[in-house]
Amino acid sequence: MINGGLEKLDAHSTFINAEEYRTFTKQSKGRFGGVGIRIGTDRGGQLLVESPLPGTPAYEAGILAGDLILKIDGESTENMSQKKAVDKITGEAGVKVTLTVLHEGDKKPVDISMSRAEITIESVQGDLRIDNNLKQWDFMYDKVNKIGYIRIIQFTETTVKELTEVVDQLQKDGIKGLILDLRTNPGGLLTAAIEVSEFVLAAGHAHRQHQGPQRA
Repeated sequence: MINGGLEKLDAHSTFINAEEYRTFTKQSKGRFGGVGIRIGTDRGGQLLVESPLPGTPAYEAGILAGDLILKIDGESTENMSQKKAVDKITGEAGVKVTLTVLHEGDKKPVDISMSRAEITIESVQGDLRIDNNLKQWDFMYDKVNKIGYIRIIQFTETTVKELTEVVDQLQKDGIKGLILDLRTNPGGLLTAAIEVSEFVLAAGHAHRQHQGPQRA
């Protein structure tokens, strides 16, 4: 009923209940207790692992991209929503959780147990990982023309700090251009979005002042 009334305001106004607010707050802080996987669904609606994050419990335990998640702590995931699956997988760091998964191409599922850890969400990402260090992104997309690439997947409390560190390093590496990718970004903290905008606009203004007048 509340959301029905809010629809008359604009397409972006919605009511968030207490449980949804707790989830949003957890995500906006950029860290939570979990195993380090991104969850999606296949065409049949079965839960699957889109990708494990390098250096996390899931990655170290052998969870692979494309794994079908059949059970969580023994409970079948059939008809289970992504939200409920996330709620069951996340939790207090140090507590074990068992996923029953079917690796792509295998016929027999396996139980993989792992202890939850504090997972840090990288809101600022690149296009490819560094070959000899999968925990780090390679932000220099075009090494010949010195073009950087930064993808912001959501706006969290740490986004501006992450963005500043990446841009500073790219500038040290002699960057000549930058692609800032916001596609599929669902949003997040308004304050973080404003800070990112101010950072980018301020950087562009400072660059124009440094370069002198430009002709159009």
